[in-house]
Amino acid sequence: MTQKFNLAIGLISLLTLIACGSDNQKYIPDVSDIEVEVKIDRFEQALFTLDTTQFESSMAALEQTYPEFSEVYFNFVLGSKNPEVAPEGHLPYMRGFISLPG
Repeated sequence: MTQKFNLAIGLISLLTLIACGSDNQKYIPDVSDIEVEVKIDRFEQALFTLDTTQFESSMAALEQTYPEFSEVYFNFVLGSKNPEVAPEGHLPYMRGFISLPG
């Protein structure tokens, strides 16, 4: 029994040492000379500068400008389109959200 145990410990130790070898280094390519253009659209700036006198049309325009993001933001982040979270409805909830001080 002891001989089998020693053999198992020896094999585990050997496999551990082999796995820790430097041959497992991953190749990381040099991408420092690649130029990338990044455009950042600030959804929160567009949201908090909506025209509150024409709130319904402003919200519709915002959702049309940012269709994918607004769906995720309003449904899953804020929950403003969820009747359990916003029983008064999406537009009144959002009007309160953007007019809340601080």
